[in-house]
Amino acid sequence: LRLPLRGAVTIESDPRFIGVQFFPHLNLDVKDVGGIEGWNLGVLAGPVYTDQRYNRYFYAVSPDEATASRPAYDPGGGYGGLQFIVAMSRRFGRAWVGGYLRYDTLAGATYADSPLVTSRRYAAGGIGVSWVLAESSRRVPASD
Repeated sequence: LRLPLRGAVTIESDPRFIGVQFFPHLNLDVKDVGGIEGWNLGVLAGPVYTDQRYNRYFYAVSPDEATASRPAYDPGGGYGGLQFIVAMSRRFGRAWVGGYLRYDTLAGATYADSPLVTSRRYAAGGIGVSWVLAESSRRVPASD
């Protein structure tokens, strides 16, 4: 069980705090998946919660920005949907390869009715390859 609480800050000439996100989730890491040495599996799932300030920054439409097709909207804070991630990775000598699939749903999210939300579901995936340029001559065993 992981319980990350994140504060969001804008990156601009005058940075400002824009709110908080809480993402409690279950995380499972499995080494040597299916008895195949070297392949690692990660599975993560959990709800997302955001405060009103965070939701206003991303999903609010002020009355002066409203149009006929984009009505004014002021979201509250609270439940922000579910997130699921599955990832696989393996190291081959000095090379590392990995891939992931992610699925998010806004079903029941407090801001799902915002006119700025164009999709209530999101799926993504990716692959990565990296090359280890250097490493220590002495290795330390890791328990994670």
